[in-house]
Amino acid sequence: MVDTGIGMEEETIDLIFDPYYSTKSNGTGRGLGLSSVYAIMQRHKGGILINSQKDVGTTISIAFPKQQDGSKQLNHTPVFPDSIISTRQKVLIVEDEKMIRALIKRVLEEEGYEVELAKDGLEGVALFNLMNPKPSILITDVVMPEMRGSELVRQLRQQTPELMVLFVSGYPAMELGEFDLDAQNTSFLAKPFKMSELIKRLKQLQLSQFAKDAEPDSAPKPSE
Repeated sequence: MVDTGIGMEEETIDLIFDPYYSTKSNGTGRGLGLSSVYAIMQRHKGGILINSQKDVGTTISIAFPKQQDGSKQLNHTPVFPDSIISTRQKVLIVEDEKMIRALIKRVLEEEGYEVELAKDGLEGVALFNLMNPKPSILITDVVMPEMRGSELVRQLRQQTPELMVLFVSGYPAMELGEFDLDAQNTSFLAKPFKMSELIKRLKQLQLSQFAKDAEPDSAPKPSE
């Protein structure tokens, strides 16, 4: 669902699924609609994505899990446009080149992401430990002083296994042979790259992770 109304502030977005919250005045209805939608999606093991900007509008999209084996399959895969991928996520950038750090930060903030910076892996670990809530996305160089990007990711995923990671490097991807770069929460972007390519790769990571989260749990074992 897309509208071009007044949009929502971050404080409102944090409350929109609360069944007792409403922006309407008394006597003009209560905010039960989205809380009901949320409950329905939870029962179907689906999910909801919200993207809203003040004075621009709001996009709300829903995703259902894949059909179970043996059920009727769709003959196409739903395609989600870039506009529905929420950019209200926290990103940690670990990059030893100051100009690149600053440029990526500026571009991502213009897209609506919340961004924190670290100049190497050690600083990245220390900053990650202080961040609350934890970032959902890590953008990291591969070869850096003090700590390589691969070691950084291993340490951070011990705390946050679902952390989405985008490696960026002038070195070939084979340097990351220990990581599955086709995994849903890990990707690689070779330097030099365009900022539009970076944004596209981030949204692909988010959509892939969202689809994974929406998949049904493993089928329960039959009772003995």
